[in-house]
Amino acid sequence: LEEAFKSIFPKADVQRCVVHKVRSTMNKARKKDQAELSLDLKRVYTSSTFEEADKVLKELKEKWKKTYSRELASWEEDLPVLLTFLHYPEEIQM
Repeated sequence: LEEAFKSIFPKADVQRCVVHKVRSTMNKARKKDQAELSLDLKRVYTSSTFEEADKVLKELKEKWKKTYSRELASWEEDLPVLLTFLHYPEEIQM
């Protein structure tokens, strides 16, 4: 879908839905881990810069690597399109 969109609007930015990504991750998390993992992920998408978000995500990958390495690898892969809004002025980010 992104490729088709970019073929028509090559200069446009793509922003994936963070809420859907969180829900997808929570569906794969153990019930006992969901609250803590959710709060940890919130630190990623509420970061003020992309660099900060990337650093926080790396910390989470280390913390959760035994249990949720696949899910956090997916976050790392999608981070640029999940946090596109960080390229815009702070006033319109959220």
